[in-house]
Amino acid sequence: MKVEPKLQKALFYGRDWAKTYKKTGSVRYIDMVHGQRRLAAIMHQEIHLLQQGVDAFQYARQRRELVLDGYCVNKREFRRLYGF
Repeated sequence: MKVEPKLQKALFYGRDWAKTYKKTGSVRYIDMVHGQRRLAAIMHQEIHLLQQGVDAFQYARQRRELVLDGYCVNKREFRRLYGF
């Protein structure tokens, strides 16, 4: 299954935005980056599952095992992949 290019573009836009925001040193940095990290993690997970097929995504959704359902983001792995 081909990954939607707009979804991939949005993922990297969020990463670039968070890195830029981090450089400003704003007090709201932590909250803003947390939000961007969760959005990027949701998109990353959707891309990964959809590449495995629609059934994989539907199975994870039915079992409520998605970041969207409140699962934590593995920050170490996330930083390794996206740098923020």
